[in-house]
Amino acid sequence: MVTSNMSQPPPFLNEVGEPHLQWKQWFGLMESYLFAIGGEKVSSLCKLHTLLHNLSIEGRKTYDIITSAEAENDSDDDENVYLVAVNRLENHFGKIINVVLEMYKLFSEVQGKNEKVKTYIAALKGLANTCEFETLHDSLIRDQMMLHYVRSVRFNTTSGEDIFFDENGDVPAVFDFLNIQISPEGSMRLVKVGTYESSAPEGRQIRIDDNVMMWSTGDNQAPSSFCSESCLPGFRQSVRKGWPVCCFDCVPCSAGEISNETGKYSRDCWPCPEDHWPNEDRTRCDLTTIQFLSLEEPLGITLSCLTCFLFLITFLVLCIFKKYQDTPIVKANNRELSYALLIALMLCFLCPFTFIGHPMRLSCMIRQNLFGIIFSISISTILSKTITVIIAFNARDPTSRSSRWLGTRMPSAVVLLCSFAPVLICTVWLLLDPPYPVKIQIQDTTIIQCDEGSVLFFYLMLGYLGLLATVSFVVAFYARNLPQSFNEAKFLTFSMLVFLAVWISFIPAYLSTNGKYLVAVEIFAILSSSAGLLGCIFIPKCYIIIWRPDINTKQYLMQRHISK
Repeated sequence: MVTSNMSQPPPFLNEVGEPHLQWKQWFGLMESYLFAIGGEKVSSLCKLHTLLHNLSIEGRKTYDIITSAEAENDSDDDENVYLVAVNRLENHFGKIINVVLEMYKLFSEVQGKNEKVKTYIAALKGLANTCEFETLHDSLIRDQMMLHYVRSVRFNTTSGEDIFFDENGDVPAVFDFLNIQISPEGSMRLVKVGTYESSAPEGRQIRIDDNVMMWSTGDNQAPSSFCSESCLPGFRQSVRKGWPVCCFDCVPCSAGEISNETGKYSRDCWPCPEDHWPNEDRTRCDLTTIQFLSLEEPLGITLSCLTCFLFLITFLVLCIFKKYQDTPIVKANNRELSYALLIALMLCFLCPFTFIGHPMRLSCMIRQNLFGIIFSISISTILSKTITVIIAFNARDPTSRSSRWLGTRMPSAVVLLCSFAPVLICTVWLLLDPPYPVKIQIQDTTIIQCDEGSVLFFYLMLGYLGLLATVSFVVAFYARNLPQSFNEAKFLTFSMLVFLAVWISFIPAYLSTNGKYLVAVEIFAILSSSAGLLGCIFIPKCYIIIWRPDINTKQYLMQRHISK
């Protein structure tokens, strides 16, 4: 083989992508190299392997794929193997030229600052070879060179007009806007009202003088292209059925929604986020008003003062009974039960403080349960007092069987037994589904209140208190006419009647309200029912102790007993 110092052509396709040189250019270099190393003396098989070597990695892969696809047409003639390979590569790589891309490269080619003209012309010819210009080849190269110099031309005319060429070789367009105007005399004239300059910066290409413009209406006020005016903030567009889309009605935003845009942006309203509500104009979302029964508002202050007042009254009654504990009227009505009832009523008057203030998880859990247990103790004590009166009347004979039940064990047993049920109900309630604080948004107000959790246990507790009060009322009503001195059965009957009336009227009021007024209704029911018990049972006795001490004597009791 003849050797040569001529360097091999560059690798045709060394990596995935487009070749660095077009196939025709690269294959020309390859042919020159083969001629330099021997020309016709080089065998066809040697030329093939030299060609495959210079195709490089990705080029060889492409050739192998082409060869495997056309394996059936392979010839065993070693003399033609090189020409067959060249034809296959020519058919594959010669067809992937993007003529449009090549034209773009040609027309985008710009002469470098220090580049010689000959070098620039050679580059243009190299690019034009792949553009398939045919007979236009030389003329287009000449035009491209001319365009390069035209781009740099710029001068002013005698009238002061700036003349230059854009990157495409075109003179920037300048147009005048003419407005046909009719004078009062009826003559028509064309008035220049603006210009269009393609070379002006973006957004400033069109300039129109609205003051010079004259519309068909006879003034310079532009007519609206809509048959409806833009909706104001707080309204949205409602398309009229059967009308063009530019015709619409403006309707207020729905409750809980706002719109603070005008024009085309006012088509829809959007809802306010949580804890927000639209203002009166429905143009912005404002924070809602937080509502709960607070100690800082008049209603909360009033109920707190009333609670403290009734607590002090009850404490005063307890002090009076303690001071006059040895008087007949105190002894005659089981003073231990009276003390227990007064202490229970004091706790009842303190219960409203668990309802007032910001609802917390702990306060929600204890307030209904505390109220239920304390009230059950109060009513159980009243039932125990009533049973004691009946037993005392039937046990006037020391030898009777009823006298065995007199003493402190029986009243204590009644109180403990009747109070056990609500304790059990409240314990199960707290374990299974305890109350918890919730937020309820009603328009522009966010109500924070306690959800009772299991409504079943809540009404089960109220039902038990109602049953216990009904039993106490029936027993007291039965003992109201017993002939005994200082018989308080009548007062117990009336107190239970007041208690039942208050809580029966409470249920519909409780179901029809919410928020702080629901809490206020329950507090009022607690205070009024407890005050009813205090007033009906203990106030008459306090009147006798303080203002009628003459009848609070043993002699008076004996005379009254003898007269009966």
